[in-house]
Amino acid sequence: MVNEEEHEKKVEYNEDDLVKRISSAESWEEKEKLREFIIRHGKEFVSNRKKDILEKYNGMHIAVINDTIVDSDSNYSSLANRVFKKYGDRTIYIPYISEKEIVSKAPSPHVVR
Repeated sequence: MVNEEEHEKKVEYNEDDLVKRISSAESWEEKEKLREFIIRHGKEFVSNRKKDILEKYNGMHIAVINDTIVDSDSNYSSLANRVFKKYGDRTIYIPYISEKEIVSKAPSPHVVR
């Protein structure tokens, strides 16, 4: 499990190790916590460098792995296809970079009886 103490050890953060832990985790809950940790860490990386990232990538999607922007594209699907082909089936933080905050709304699924 990922705990707050581990989260604070940013120097020791290695996403590749977390990806291995996800694949060997026994429960869905543990896998999900590790995936959420990777996304949260990616969000922090982008937030801490927002000004520099905005200057270079405004209006684009970026793919973040191990505190590195590994690719970018204005088209989300094209970017996702490339990074998943290159890095495999793993959790990758892919935000849209914009000065304005974009809020996506999707209807929640419901059961028809």
